[in-house]
Amino acid sequence: MRHHNDIAEKLAQLLDCVLRQSSVPIASPDSASQDASARAQLLYERWMCKPEWSLRAEGIPLLIGIAPDAWETLHASGACKTPENELWASVRGSVVTEGKPRVTNPDHPEEDWRCAPIDLYQWAHASGVPIPEPFEALMQFIQRVVPGSSASSPDALRREPNPSSRKDAPSTREKVLGAALNVLAKCPDQCYDEHGLVSGEIITRLIAAQSMRWFDAKEPPMRNGEMAELIDKWLE
Repeated sequence: MRHHNDIAEKLAQLLDCVLRQSSVPIASPDSASQDASARAQLLYERWMCKPEWSLRAEGIPLLIGIAPDAWETLHASGACKTPENELWASVRGSVVTEGKPRVTNPDHPEEDWRCAPIDLYQWAHASGVPIPEPFEALMQFIQRVVPGSSASSPDALRREPNPSSRKDAPSTREKVLGAALNVLAKCPDQCYDEHGLVSGEIITRLIAAQSMRWFDAKEPPMRNGEMAELIDKWLE
């Protein structure tokens, strides 16, 4: 328990340091403005669609509500170097001694360690780390809706997307999956078929009906059949 408290304390120290850097946008609980809330929602919708995160370069900043690209700039400036190093030492110790958060490539150098979002979330939650509200809400929803995404089967969110969609740019897949996640979170009752299952085809129709909202275009960047197949792949 002391180790978990230590991690929560060091993460709080890192967050405090980051908050003093006024140029860094952050999904903080204190960011109550509508614009900040919308940015935070979009940040996690985008990143939740990725099957794995770099534990240090992406997972840690996302735990405190910072976009990894903004974190990279801040880190390169040397700001918050000491609290980040201290936090990473504790995270590394947890991985080595407890096997948590579970990394998918433990044989690689620690700087290259990767982790599924759900594994990082469950470890952080168990460690007493305050989770940014959009991250918490989306992960709770995913665990309720997506079969097999519980702690006993964390592989559901780290599967490779549909191979038939690999010809599309990763940003296209991410936009489609982000739109699907938003639709699922905001109008779940409309996403089920007659058998009581979440349907990629139904979600696709809802996305296509508001294509301008998601893609700034009258038509989605993928055909409806391909979008439905991609979404269903992530719901299996």
